[in-house]
This record gives sequence, structure tokens and C-alpha cells, in this order.
Amino acid sequence: MNDDLTFSPVQYSTEERIKGNKTQGFRSIPLTPQAQEIITKTLKLNPDGDFLFMKDGQPIYADSFNEHLKNKVCKPLNIPYRSSHQIRFTITTMLYEVGVPLNQLSTMLGHSETRTTLHYIRQQSVDPKSSTIMINTLDTDLSDSKPANP
Repeated sequence: MNDDLTFSPVQYSTEERIKGNKTQGFRSIPLTPQAQEIITKTLKLNPDGDFLFMKDGQPIYADSFNEHLKNKVCKPLNIPYRSSHQIRFTITTMLYEVGVPLNQLSTMLGHSETRTTLHYIRQQSVDPKSSTIMINTLDTDLSDSKPANP
């Protein structure tokens, strides 16, 4: 829907720019050998293309990519669908939980501010140590405690 409440087809354009901060907006994620092999095979499908994922000479945008991921990959394999952006959140969380430093995650994601990266981290579960501290704190017999000195 347009601003004047009329309808028209969606128009996309491709811009030669990076998202966000111009000095840190480039994303750099190390790839496994298997991921590198997949990219090599994908590039061979369209050796003259300007983009990794293309159809009919045009780049495939996120909505189309996610639709293909959902219907052509997840459904046939009977696995839960997660959008490419949800996958980004999940991978960020997993890397953080195994100890990748926040500043390194920020660099990989192209974030200039670590607080942006913190938005991507979704703790999967409470770690046992934190859980024990919480239980011990809340399970304290308050009748034994002395009032604080004013």
C-alpha cells in the first residue's frame, strides 16, 4: 500500500552501500569448509552474476529467500522453519554462549556498537550457577537476618 492508500507492485532496488556504520558495517564471518564448498557450487550456477543468490539476472531478496527456505528446504525435511534473520539471532546466541567475546561478535555482525549485538543475544536457558545463586538467595530464612544499620 502506498502513502496515498493506493496499491501498486512492490519495487525493489539494489544499492551499492553497506548497512549501518560505513567503517564497521561490513560483515565478516569465518566459514566452515562445508560452507565454502556450498558457496563455490552456488557461484558455478551463475558465474557471471553480481550476487550469490540470483534468479533471472536479479538478486533474490530476503522475502524470496525465506519463502524458498521455508517451502523448499524446511517443509520437505520436516524441520521447523526459521527466517534468515532468526537464524542470525540463533547463531549469535550460540557463539556468545560458547565464549566468543562480544566485541568479536560485533565485528562479525558488522555492528559498530556492542549494545546492538546484545539485542541479538537470546539466552537459551539459565546457567546452573546463576540458578543456584538465585535459589540460595530466595531460600534464605529472613527471620535470622538482622536489620541493616542506619
